[in-house]
Amino acid sequence: GAILRAPLDAAIASVQVLYRADFVSEALIPCVISSFVAYSLYMAVFGFSHLFILPDLLFIDVRELFFYLILGVLCATVGIFYVKILRLTRALFNRLPVPRYWIVCGGGLLLGLLAFVDPRVLGAGFDVLQQGLHGELSLRAFLALALLKILASSCTVSSGGSGGVFGPSLFIGGMLGGVVGLIGQQYFPDIVQQPAAYIVVGMASFFGAVANTPLAALILVIEISGSSHLLAPLLDV
Repeated sequence: GAILRAPLDAAIASVQVLYRADFVSEALIPCVISSFVAYSLYMAVFGFSHLFILPDLLFIDVRELFFYLILGVLCATVGIFYVKILRLTRALFNRLPVPRYWIVCGGGLLLGLLAFVDPRVLGAGFDVLQQGLHGELSLRAFLALALLKILASSCTVSSGGSGGVFGPSLFIGGMLGGVVGLIGQQYFPDIVQQPAAYIVVGMASFFGAVANTPLAALILVIEISGSSHLLAPLLDV
């Protein structure tokens, strides 16, 4: 809630991710209190800001919902592929007849090899997402980085290394959103005018699909963008 500047989303996600039931009301109030207290103290020290610096993102053409629907289907499809790759690579790593620390080292080595292909695949990738929001990435870069991040995350998480799927999910979703946004702007410039909006919605859509937290993903878009104008597109995906 503090680091991502999204206190309400963090509280909602915590009661959706950690429990088998869709929503655990008993845990909501403590999560909200602790998240907002952490957020307030963090903002008091570092100043108020959103996670990403965004242009003014507006939704003014109902025809654009069709492109957001395409983005939702794409995120769901790639999300299924992502989960299957994670499980497959984990099974492959577990079958190796070597000590666990060698498996972790092997995962790190594979990650390093991917970094030789494109070093932007390392880390959380929030700086790369910011470049995409500013229109500094090409269609080819969006596609390549989405695929490389899937492979990089699989090498790290599945081998037993330190890491999670939250950051990679936002990154992959943002790259997929950039793909749909740029293609839509190229062929339908009168409808798709802000590819950056697709990056933001893609981040939340992919995270919501992979982590099974649709409500938290909806709130995430509003909090990281500082705008409620993308609510309709997010409900569509």
